[in-house]
Amino acid sequence: MYIALHAPDHVFIHAGVVGVEDRAIVLPGRSFAGKTTLVAALVKAGAEYWSDEYAVLDADGLVHPYPKPLSVRINDTRETDEQPVESLGGRAGDRPLPVAVIAFTSYHPGATWALRPCTAGEGAVKLLEHSIAARSRPEQVLAAVRHAATNALILEGDRGDASQAANALLSQQTAS
Repeated sequence: MYIALHAPDHVFIHAGVVGVEDRAIVLPGRSFAGKTTLVAALVKAGAEYWSDEYAVLDADGLVHPYPKPLSVRINDTRETDEQPVESLGGRAGDRPLPVAVIAFTSYHPGATWALRPCTAGEGAVKLLEHSIAARSRPEQVLAAVRHAATNALILEGDRGDASQAANALLSQQTAS
């Protein structure tokens, strides 16, 4: 958390991130929103792993890897099992990527994939809500999230099954 608050050249957003075809899919969300589960499903579907904890943005809005082991929750508790991405058959990304899709979504049992598009401005404001340093470095954070959201497809809504959501996101990413 200290690094996320004080990194001089990067902005940390509470989000999962994967890379597909040299572009990133960013999944901002609070704890228990299903970020790690969705990231794991995306990795199993062929995406590269960037992070299940933070989207690390630079001043140009590029996402840098933060490839710690995935923190998979045990029986829906706060307790986690740390799993290397290789245990899912995936690999970690190793370069900054531009953002293709930002999906603000939470898991709800039985929900169907029905995300609505948002504007880049709405996306930037929503990213601010998940930023670690928005209050301590507002100008830097705002510039980074604005750059990240400018050319991205922004989506919002509930999701059900992670593997179905992963397939939908992958088809959105390749279409954008």
